[in-house]
Amino acid sequence: MIARVEYRKWIRQRVGRKSRAARTAILVFGAALLATSTSKSAPRLQISDPKAFVRDVYRNLKRDETQEVNRPIYSPPEYMYTHRLGALYSKYLKRMNGDLGCLDFSYWLNAQDSTLSDIDITSRRVPGNASREIVIARFKNAGTPEEIEFEFQRGAGEWLLDEVRSLKDPRWVLSDLLRCKQ
Repeated sequence: MIARVEYRKWIRQRVGRKSRAARTAILVFGAALLATSTSKSAPRLQISDPKAFVRDVYRNLKRDETQEVNRPIYSPPEYMYTHRLGALYSKYLKRMNGDLGCLDFSYWLNAQDSTLSDIDITSRRVPGNASREIVIARFKNAGTPEEIEFEFQRGAGEWLLDEVRSLKDPRWVLSDLLRCKQ
């Protein structure tokens, strides 16, 4: 917990009064780094329903739009990534050395700032693969329609985020952005 508080102080100093989404993106990167470097005895997030999880993230992001700038902002839980995606984040963070690099926006929003409306979350299982579920978030951000696909993988009794894609222009795949491939 101390590491998280210290990290938030560092983010506030580093980012200052930049947008909430930019701070959220940096916090998510830090959370991924902590998740890959924390001991195995640390409590783990258990995502039992990927659709409900994504809905909760967007509900919290929407709630943050109305909060004061200096209040703590929401950041998704630390243990939501598969080993593959967590390892990519860790490598990305080391390579970027504190800068945002190729991913200079919040992948949850496909933007740096947010004015969310018309949020609709749907999900479907991947045919022939009961251990994978796709959750699609459709919403408007500042009036611009967005569609983000979250691919979850089930393993050891929990669902973990394995990939994120923007289905609208500009299209991107999170793992490619973390490798700085565009």
